[in-house]
Amino acid sequence: MQGIALLRLQQRQVAIVRLLHADLGRHQADSLGDTVHVAAGSYRETLVIDKPLSLLGPQAGVPAPGRSAEEAVLDFTGAAGGVVIRSGDVILDGLEIAGDGATGYGVYVAAGGDDLTAIEIANNRVHGMARPKTGGPPQSWGVLVNA
Repeated sequence: MQGIALLRLQQRQVAIVRLLHADLGRHQADSLGDTVHVAAGSYRETLVIDKPLSLLGPQAGVPAPGRSAEEAVLDFTGAAGGVVIRSGDVILDGLEIAGDGATGYGVYVAAGGDDLTAIEIANNRVHGMARPKTGGPPQSWGVLVNA
């Protein structure tokens, strides 16, 4: 079942997140800097964060090496890219971010007019981004910052 979460800031729609997991799909973020707790499971959609938000997986605060509990997997296999951050005051913590040979980035901090300070990407497993290089600069990144 596919859910849609409307992330709202002061009654304005600021982002649409399409996810396969109904628990996250029902979330309504109504204020600046809301926190979304992502349940363990697999989510297969591109995610754009364009307002302050904390996206916390079940492993938030737990260092990635050696952990064995269930993960919230943002699965971007087959997609050109994964999470796009276009705002400051964003936290991604305790998630697994997976890609494959088609995936150019797991997390992309995009340049733009907004203040991109206070972005925290911590305690995540980011792996599998392996778009083949056809010349020029690298074609894939776990975390790409263009700010």
